[in-house]
Amino acid sequence: MQSGFIRHIFFLITVNLIVKPFYVLIIDRGVQNELGTSTYGLFFALFNLSYIIYILSDLGIYQYHTRQVASGNTSKWQSGQIAGVKLWLSGLYLVSLLLLATLFGYTRFMPYVLLLGTYQLLVSWVFFLRSQLNGKGLYRVDAWVSILDRTILTGVIGGLLLTPVLRTRFTLLQFIALLIFSMLVTLWAAHRFLRHHGVTIHIRPVRLTAVGPVIRQTLPFALTVILMTLYTRIDGIMLERLAPGGDYQAGVYAASYRLLDAANMVAYLVATLLLPIYSRHLQQGLNVGPLYRDAFKLLWVVSGITSVAAVAFAGPIMHLLYPDADDHWAKVFAWLMPTFVFGSIIYVAGTLVTASGRLNAMNRAAGVSIAANILLNVLLIPRYLALGAVVATLVTQGAMALSLVFIAYRRFQLAQTKLWLGAGGLILIWSVLAWILLQWEQSWMVQLVVFVLVALAAGAVTGWLPLKTWWLEFKAREGLRSQ
Repeated sequence: MQSGFIRHIFFLITVNLIVKPFYVLIIDRGVQNELGTSTYGLFFALFNLSYIIYILSDLGIYQYHTRQVASGNTSKWQSGQIAGVKLWLSGLYLVSLLLLATLFGYTRFMPYVLLLGTYQLLVSWVFFLRSQLNGKGLYRVDAWVSILDRTILTGVIGGLLLTPVLRTRFTLLQFIALLIFSMLVTLWAAHRFLRHHGVTIHIRPVRLTAVGPVIRQTLPFALTVILMTLYTRIDGIMLERLAPGGDYQAGVYAASYRLLDAANMVAYLVATLLLPIYSRHLQQGLNVGPLYRDAFKLLWVVSGITSVAAVAFAGPIMHLLYPDADDHWAKVFAWLMPTFVFGSIIYVAGTLVTASGRLNAMNRAAGVSIAANILLNVLLIPRYLALGAVVATLVTQGAMALSLVFIAYRRFQLAQTKLWLGAGGLILIWSVLAWILLQWEQSWMVQLVVFVLVALAAGAVTGWLPLKTWWLEFKAREGLRSQ
């Protein structure tokens, strides 16, 4: 594995694993338990509503700008012009969100919708600044920016939940307001970091007629994000609208999706680092095969172990985290978490295709996946409730992952036969290991810890977890420091 890549990956994942899982598993879960499953289910549906058209505030600018900066094909003036275009897109996003909320029958909750829209706009601008950080190779600074909002929320909401008087008065409106506050601070910090490293972005107001040329360049990236977002986020909205007791079922789904989202964070962070590195490799005519292989192996180990553990210990995990959990919650969790494996493959292969700039095949695959996802949700949700939405997600994510692997294989001539044989062998080993440990008369927590340790050891022994490479690099860096 390339030393620069693994060093940045290790640092990025480490700082995020310190903060974000704690926020998701302790703070966000505490918010759901405090607000109630139905209230949080409503929030989950409204949040997804604001998220599925989030791309209108960006239209592929993040991916396009990161790729251009990494390739050295953009100037300060062009960045300012792109920022000016984002001003127009921000207005387009808010108007579209209000219209969509009206169409879906959320007029009673319009203040929440508007606030969540404001939050998504702030997220969009933070990502625009992070595209500069990533493109210029400031990965460590970007890592700190990526955890700042969750760090703030952990401190503030954690304090509220630990104070009985404040906890009993905690409302959904306060929660959304704190989300906005944390992202405002993050936006300010990202701007300060860029200025500290000599990067200044002056927003250049542009005429509406100047928006078109920029959008024509970013639109292929935007279409990809739109399609990928729709089929991963529309489930929560359809559940809340189609299922009997929809807000409660959306809450059940959200309880499991929260854990999947925390796990996907690792794959997403790897992808954000892969995009500029893939772009540079392709720009310089270098072979991307080794980078693809190493990223695939790393994420397969992480996602495979997590998914097998989730299936094996679904019941105890859900009962530990949620007082309202029952067997239905556990079944939803057990069926949802394996999508982490497919999501990781999508991030590795999809990021490579995105870096190439040739997105037609990927967009067609995503379009078919959306149609299949919506159809499956319509058929399954009324009968199987949250479990139906999970099955729809599992099927469409799996199909999309295989499609992207095939596209990457054809386009870049990647050798994948041995890779997939090794991947299948590891899943089999981990599954057998989990089954054996479940027969062991110990507490489930002891079984889980032993499973994770032995599974990681299996990954290291087979060479899929490059512990030896990390150790040699660490020793080399320590030797340089001592000289």
